[in-house]
Amino acid sequence: MNSTKYQLFISFISISFLILGCNKHPEDHGSHNETAQDSMVGLARSEHEDELIITLSGPEVEKAGIKLIEVGTGKIPGSRRLYGEIRLNEEQVVHKYPKYPGIVRDVRRNIGDRVFQGDTLAMVFNTSTLSTYPVIAAQSGEVLEKHAVVGEFTDGSEPLMVIGDLRTVWVDLHAFEKDMPLLKKGQALILKSIEGDEQIQTYIRYIKPVMDAITRTNIVRCTVSNTSGTWNPGRLVYAEVAYDHDGEDVLIVPESCIQTYESEHVAFVPESGSETEFAVVTVEPGQRGGGLIEIQSGLKAGDSIVSNGSFFLKSELVTSSLSGHAGHGH
Repeated sequence: MNSTKYQLFISFISISFLILGCNKHPEDHGSHNETAQDSMVGLARSEHEDELIITLSGPEVEKAGIKLIEVGTGKIPGSRRLYGEIRLNEEQVVHKYPKYPGIVRDVRRNIGDRVFQGDTLAMVFNTSTLSTYPVIAAQSGEVLEKHAVVGEFTDGSEPLMVIGDLRTVWVDLHAFEKDMPLLKKGQALILKSIEGDEQIQTYIRYIKPVMDAITRTNIVRCTVSNTSGTWNPGRLVYAEVAYDHDGEDVLIVPESCIQTYESEHVAFVPESGSETEFAVVTVEPGQRGGGLIEIQSGLKAGDSIVSNGSFFLKSELVTSSLSGHAGHGH
């Protein structure tokens, strides 16, 4: 009996050691795998300085139309807006008065009518000579005002008609004192409609030297072609005035190169020796203007970055993040 109990005891001890041994080995093996995995992740992060890496296939690179440019230096062009309105070109407006006092016998044009130089606008009976004479259009244009009424006496104190040639118009913009150093005669401006998508290039023709006492602005005048009838008098407009920021040159890239990812501004930099791998580099933007953006940190002059195709890479980055593969290619 004692021998039997002893054998049972020995068997129990042996089975216990076997069970403990089986439980121990998987834990050691799992711990070893975790250590190896942590080592690989740390190496990747050290090599790329915590940068995420996007890996594309060759066809994907071609589909995205990816092109590279180098980070350059220069000045960011700034811009200011000047608001104003379209006015009649007063050099192309004629006030047609009667030559002699008399009674209006006939009126041959109305407001809005198109007239040509030499057309008869009205007929007036001269009460002094008892003869009728024509009132002739001195230039071509459109009848903007009409004061001639058949049967009424006209003494010449007001024009019978006002004719304006609307093929060119004035644009009177208002410039504040801080804007004046940026403006000069002959400077190009981009004129845009406030209530539409139309725009046209024009040039500063005149800058009024006297500031308006009420608005505290100076008149900046341009002349615009209006053969299409788009820029009719009374329309509200604004102009973009471009200028260079003062100071030293800064790092600049096209704004299209910079994307936003998780509230940060990023650029995509090709991995050395690879045409399909792109590092996601966080940058700090500065001034913007003229389609360019200043890079204050994250890149240096001469770095290659993705220009065309940056939005495609951002889309891939977002997709990879949602699927849990971002950071180590996909």
